[in-house]
Amino acid sequence: AGADIVGPAAMIPGSVRAVRDALDGAGHRDVAIMPHLIFESVLYQGYRATMGAAPRSGARAFQINPRRPEMAVHIALEMVQEGADMILTEPALHTVDTLVHLKDKLPVPVVPFSVSGEYMRLTDLKANGERDVSGLMEAYTVLKRAGADRIITYGAVDVARRLRAS
Repeated sequence: AGADIVGPAAMIPGSVRAVRDALDGAGHRDVAIMPHLIFESVLYQGYRATMGAAPRSGARAFQINPRRPEMAVHIALEMVQEGADMILTEPALHTVDTLVHLKDKLPVPVVPFSVSGEYMRLTDLKANGERDVSGLMEAYTVLKRAGADRIITYGAVDVARRLRAS
């Protein structure tokens, strides 16, 4: 058992270096680190409500203000200097413009994460119980055009079925 990639989500300065040091110290030099760049978004509300994880104060500690994309570039550059092997951005669709800038400035892959709120808004449940993923297919095409190296999604199985069928 083990992990190929770990994804620290705290966005606390120094956390990537601490994870890298801990992995290396335990003999796991081959485990990649993919820290999260998390933008404030209403797309997290459903997940937070389901998990009982809504912040009581309304504060969104360690999340990037969507009106400050330059902060994402700054933070990502620091993460790479600390040892990040790739960068995850979320929510995927609300970071397309930033994805383009990150691809231009970073020497590592950029991986958008399509969060559950995006999945729910971009799919429709058909009468037979299957999900119509046409909206996801459009969105992921945009992400690939913007430079996404990979896409992480709750709809992976549905999208794979659709791609196989086409």
